[in-house]
Amino acid sequence: MPLLHPTREPDAPQDDARFLPFSAAQRCLFAAAGASPAAIEIDLSRRICAAALQRAAEAAFSRYPYLNAVLSEGEDGVLLRAATPAVRPARAADPRAAVEVSYEKKRIRIRFLRALHDARAVKPFAELLLARYFDPLPTRPSFGIERIPPEERKDPFETLRPAGALLPFPKEPLRLPSEGTLCRFDVQVDGAEFRYAVRQNGATPVLFAALLWSRAVAERAVLYKKAVRIGLMTDVRTQLDCRGSALPCTLSLPLCYDAAMHRKPLPDAAALLRSDLAILYDARCVRSLAAERARSPQEGDAPCNDTFSLNFFGTLLTRDGAKIESARLCIPDEAPLSVGMAAAGQTITFTCCRRSASSHLLHAFLRQLSALGIAYRYESVHPL
Repeated sequence: MPLLHPTREPDAPQDDARFLPFSAAQRCLFAAAGASPAAIEIDLSRRICAAALQRAAEAAFSRYPYLNAVLSEGEDGVLLRAATPAVRPARAADPRAAVEVSYEKKRIRIRFLRALHDARAVKPFAELLLARYFDPLPTRPSFGIERIPPEERKDPFETLRPAGALLPFPKEPLRLPSEGTLCRFDVQVDGAEFRYAVRQNGATPVLFAALLWSRAVAERAVLYKKAVRIGLMTDVRTQLDCRGSALPCTLSLPLCYDAAMHRKPLPDAAALLRSDLAILYDARCVRSLAAERARSPQEGDAPCNDTFSLNFFGTLLTRDGAKIESARLCIPDEAPLSVGMAAAGQTITFTCCRRSASSHLLHAFLRQLSALGIAYRYESVHPL
């Protein structure tokens, strides 16, 4: 099915609830990234029960009906058409689904199209899915699109206010080689030990991860003359006055790690990154970046200027009794290296996607963990 940029919202009849409109945010991201998929993967301690997962998916989609849709070709381009909740084995995934639940052995995979929903919007769905899987309740009537709280359907791109000029960023950041097949590797670290190191160095979990990956990149760069540019994928719903929105509201905030920072001890480097991030978090800067992306969505097809991107999913919240081993966030991105970070149970997992089968960068990151005394384990590099 050809993927076309929708020029306007579909004119569905008033009595036809099968079609859902594209928001301005979704149109912008769809034009830039198309149907680029991402996935939240959840590993349980025992084998998946398909029937129980199907019932849990129906309950979760009933609460979040706008996630239950498929791409459908129409006269004005691609439309969003409401779908029937279905859970499939991982090998039978539907590439047109906006959000899809599948399973494989002990793993639940929630695949979503980044142009339609971001990880922050899918996370509450994942948490409800797990709650209903481990503790099923009687079926409740569907919310229906018309009953969804208005804040969940608020469009960040339609509420932008004028903002100041963009901050200057390095024009020529350090570039990682990007050749060959897209490969993936996972690194699991002990959550308690990682958080202890975070506190000892005066950082936050995501900033500390950005710092360690930057040092790993710098270690591999023999001629380290350009700055590492970290595309920190950040939920900016607060800055755009859309705190409860379920529409895409993630921006890449460009943090820079240069040679001077590389020579500093970890606590000093973390303090510098924390200061830079405070500037980037300013609502005026966020609105400028969001407005720039809204004005020029076609620039999403241009080569990415980030050395690597980092997306922090946060901690997957579950009820007592949920036997969850770990969670992963897999986001193949335009950057040469894309790192998804997720926490669940006793572990924090880094899922890395890169167009290179070389493991040099992986081992450079593992040396950073070893130097801090953080226990880890990793899976072999394999193609996506």
